[in-house]
Amino acid sequence: MHFSKYLPMSFINRFRKLSNNSQSLVIRNNSSQNLIDHISNEIELLDRQILQTQEALIQAASVGIRTKVFGDRNLLSRMTNRFYFSLANDSANWHKTKLIELQKQRISLQFRLERLNGTFWINRLKRWLFVLLAFVSFGFFISLFIIAIFFTLSLLPFILLFLVLVTIFYYFSVRSNHNFY
Repeated sequence: MHFSKYLPMSFINRFRKLSNNSQSLVIRNNSSQNLIDHISNEIELLDRQILQTQEALIQAASVGIRTKVFGDRNLLSRMTNRFYFSLANDSANWHKTKLIELQKQRISLQFRLERLNGTFWINRLKRWLFVLLAFVSFGFFISLFIIAIFFTLSLLPFILLFLVLVTIFYYFSVRSNHNFY
């Protein structure tokens, strides 16, 4: 029995479009295309700023490490090294907070762009599947490691028996070679 005669035609046509086409249709006008281009340009700008901030963070961390590791042992040198280390540490902390802020901005712009493109839920599903796959593979390797440990422990008596037999064989073979009659 067909229920289509009881449903409105617009609902049936929508269902047919969804079942025939796996991708959604996104209708864009000129203003939405300009907004998409603007957001894409902002994301590229944020990517460049993130790269520059990462480089500055690495430089600040390297300055801190150099002042901590390579330094003279006299009093004045230690005081200047502490001063430079605290400055490098402050700079590194500022760059870390700036990097986190830039990454949050990029993520929010990326979500906005995905919503405008109509790929938000597809990409979110991909991210969820990736996280699920990561947890499953992590659990698999942990369980494999635990199984290997228990297998090794269960074979431990046989390994010890083998070592005792090898030691006894070696002891008797060395003793038989050195007979002092």
